[in-house]
Amino acid sequence: VSSTIPKNAMSLIFKRSSSSSASVLAHHILPHHAEKIPPFSEVKLRRFPAATRIVRTMSRPSAPSALPGPGGTTSAVQTGGILHVTLDRPRALNALSLEMVRSLAGILGGAGRAGAFGTAPDAVRCLLVSGAGGKAFCAGGDVRSVYESGKGGSGVHGRGTVGLGTADFFREEYAVVHALSLLPRDVCPQVSVWDGIVFGGGVGISVHGQYRVATENTLFAMPETGIGFFPDVGGTYFLSRLGGIGTYLALTGARLTGPDVFYAGLATHYVPSHRVDSFRRRLLHLPFTEDTAAGGGAVAEVLDRYHDPSAGSASRLAADREEIDVCFSETHQTVEEILDALGVRASEGSAFAQKTLVALRTKSPTSLRVTLEGLRRGAALDTLAECLRMEYRLSQAFMRQDSDFYEGVRSVLVDKDHSPRWNPGSLEDTSDEYVLSHFENLGEQELELLGWDWSSKL
Repeated sequence: VSSTIPKNAMSLIFKRSSSSSASVLAHHILPHHAEKIPPFSEVKLRRFPAATRIVRTMSRPSAPSALPGPGGTTSAVQTGGILHVTLDRPRALNALSLEMVRSLAGILGGAGRAGAFGTAPDAVRCLLVSGAGGKAFCAGGDVRSVYESGKGGSGVHGRGTVGLGTADFFREEYAVVHALSLLPRDVCPQVSVWDGIVFGGGVGISVHGQYRVATENTLFAMPETGIGFFPDVGGTYFLSRLGGIGTYLALTGARLTGPDVFYAGLATHYVPSHRVDSFRRRLLHLPFTEDTAAGGGAVAEVLDRYHDPSAGSASRLAADREEIDVCFSETHQTVEEILDALGVRASEGSAFAQKTLVALRTKSPTSLRVTLEGLRRGAALDTLAECLRMEYRLSQAFMRQDSDFYEGVRSVLVDKDHSPRWNPGSLEDTSDEYVLSHFENLGEQELELLGWDWSSKL
């Protein structure tokens, strides 16, 4: 059996859904320009012995959007009822390039169009996602390439214009994040193995799935305020629902260990790293039959067998929980109020408060204020799709040439002097009008998501 993604693949792999419960917004991912895009990936599904099918995509540059730098690939192997997707860019810690985003979209779309999802004996019952190289699941989005596109490319950036790398990357990344979140959890759950670094975009393509597996090697962070950006890929949705911990992670970019993410509820399971290979093998050999009506229950049994429920007791985050809840309380509506609360604790000798104040003073004042406003708005929105629409507006505001994003990436990833010159340089100089301008509607370039209607294939 073979299937090839057509020329307008990014507009076709997602299907319109009338289901309000799925919160699907009807529009093409690449509006107006889809017909101009050459084939960017080829997906072939072939039958092999032992009901194994191979799905592999090799990315090709897309004509309308030229993001510089090596692209990386995403591959997938189906064994039995498990489709095992591997993010394969180990030299860059599997950081997501636009090519990898499109490659992942091609895998999902190719499998869906070929009818790979379902309840037949050889259907896909679980999506397993891992990172190659042994060091990282995914170290985030390839913001260096986005930076270079914005600094060196032509066109007016910051308006969501199709064909500009500063727009296409976020539009297509958010579309894949949304599509993954719509996988039916009782039939085809997503399992992501966080055995290593999981930052930013890596969080986005996994945290909205049903199961996230941490190990002692897990290093989790949403570090965007340190590069003049904000926690995106649905950060305003899931972080705003974690109370004080979510606000703390969003503003500070604090790094969490495996026990920390399990304690915080970001990871659903904890498996010691020396058991991960055994866990994967057991999962890959699950005996699905037509009588197995749902993949979720069978997958959960394997997860529970390998899970160490005591992992949260080793969390360092737990020791700071009381201070986090007080200082980053949802009752604080401004960054200044949070700093005041930390200041009180610091004056009383709190090492946590003192360390956190130092960390916050290194972040972009604009990013801090926009992030907190985004979290408060996100908490009031009902769906991930609504939050992603808002985040796309924010992403484009941060692509404007006067944005702190370019200075932050220069400081951390280009010159690596770690001495950013933020503008404005203080919270006091960051006006309410400037913050609110990041949330302005993009008009015809608004993000209008299509989510794959997985139910039509199940």
